[in-house]
Amino acid sequence: MSELRIPIGFCEITYDSKVLRFFADECEFKAIPKYKKMYSGFDEVGYILEEYDVSLTVPLVEETYETLKMAIYNFDHELNGFYDNPTQVNSEGKPLIIHPIDIGATKEYDIVILNAFIDPEMGFNRVFKKEQDSISIRFKGKSKKINDKLHWFYIGDWSASGVI
Repeated sequence: MSELRIPIGFCEITYDSKVLRFFADECEFKAIPKYKKMYSGFDEVGYILEEYDVSLTVPLVEETYETLKMAIYNFDHELNGFYDNPTQVNSEGKPLIIHPIDIGATKEYDIVILNAFIDPEMGFNRVFKKEQDSISIRFKGKSKKINDKLHWFYIGDWSASGVI
């Protein structure tokens, strides 16, 4: 990458082989570091990264059976629908790819949450608006061990780097 370019605009999100494209509002990726202070005697000597709080909030206008299952997260199948099932919490991580649409096919500005899962603490949020209805999904990221180091996300060409 010879120059720094920040893509602005719409994105496409791929999670569990499902592509999400139709958003009610902006999608927001956050990676908030959590540090622990390091001391030597009484002197503060620096910080050490304990973890990242990684999340992606996605407000969707695309309401399908698949997106509802993602938004409700824990459910029991029925013939014509599904029930909520709060006892079925699964935080198995899967790669989530955020691809800025305005840069075309290149992956050099993609953001990958390496171990993403649907946040079970967000709850089901369905908004009925005059302008546009929407449902919200929030993904959280867990760490993944790569080359004996913990990582939460990757920015760049994940395909060429063999990240996922």
